[in-house]
Amino acid sequence: TQLKDPKNKFENVDYFAFVDKKHDCKIWNQIDYVDFSLDYSFSSRRNAKIYKVLPNLFFPDYDYWFWMDTTHDLIMCPFDVIKTFMGDSEIGLWNHTERNCAYEELEIVKKLKYDHINLLDDQLSFYISENFPKNYGLYELPVIIRKNTEKIKKHANIYLYNRASTCKLAPMNAIGAATNPKGKKYFKLKWPCL
Repeated sequence: TQLKDPKNKFENVDYFAFVDKKHDCKIWNQIDYVDFSLDYSFSSRRNAKIYKVLPNLFFPDYDYWFWMDTTHDLIMCPFDVIKTFMGDSEIGLWNHTERNCAYEELEIVKKLKYDHINLLDDQLSFYISENFPKNYGLYELPVIIRKNTEKIKKHANIYLYNRASTCKLAPMNAIGAATNPKGKKYFKLKWPCL
């Protein structure tokens, strides 16, 4: 994927992109990514997840972190997003537009071969052992907004073990997530994503 500068540049906002090669961009501060994964079958997916889930390791001095996959553009000033959407919440998420069930998501992840089947089966076993309910809700994460707090950092470590899906787990409820703003457009989808 070719990295392009964002269409909107907001003042007092720093833009970082983890890249495997340099791109012709003026706004993005490009950081060479480190190949963390020893599993080369899924290395690009797993390497990206480290940056996506643990921004506190790379940017510890920021008050908020906005993660956006390359599928999205930010169209509202981040400070306005924080004020109008986040409120007192420590994380901002969007409900999945297609599904609301972690079990269904797991089956789709299997079909798409996004990970080793045995690891996905282990995830399924975990859901069952925890009596995790079906149709409990599901977030999609091409965009995540997080406040730099101890709770958020702890949650990020827990999330790393939940590879297959982003279901609404109890730790998320303890954080108090802001979800699905009504009537506000914060991001623009550039192309469809799963």
